[in-house]
Amino acid sequence: MMRAGTRIFVSLLAFLLSHSVGAAFGTVSDSKIAQRELFSWTRATFPNPEQDPEACHSSYSRICDPDGLLGTKDKVNLNDKINSFEVMNSLSCSQKGSKDEVEAPIQLAVALVRKMDLSNYLGSDGKDAAGRDMAMGIHDDWGVGSTSCGGTGILMFLSIE
Repeated sequence: MMRAGTRIFVSLLAFLLSHSVGAAFGTVSDSKIAQRELFSWTRATFPNPEQDPEACHSSYSRICDPDGLLGTKDKVNLNDKINSFEVMNSLSCSQKGSKDEVEAPIQLAVALVRKMDLSNYLGSDGKDAAGRDMAMGIHDDWGVGSTSCGGTGILMFLSIE
């Protein structure tokens, strides 16, 4: 069952992630990563960590950092937080046509980029719309969560620029 502290935990995880990215921003030493600084990510070009962990710069199946914004220690810490969150949280619901409760795991994934492509988004809400579309697209492409209980996946997406 989802616990009361889940919102606080997700907020804390988002804070830790943004703090880690802020600390790492601009400290990229890998020349391949440095070459990507001007690259803008789209849903179509964003890698899947289960299919291409090298492109995600991560050996963790639900963390993708293709621009190398996080250090190794940050990724280990983040993966530990994700695992703790998933162990401590699930969702209970009734299935259609059944009175029995079903427990569904909540799955968390993290995607972060230096910059997303805004070329198809105009106007004052362009960044918000692009971020929403990118996050929802990555969530669906990666298959985050279970479809039982109306969906149990959370994708945290962060774009620096």
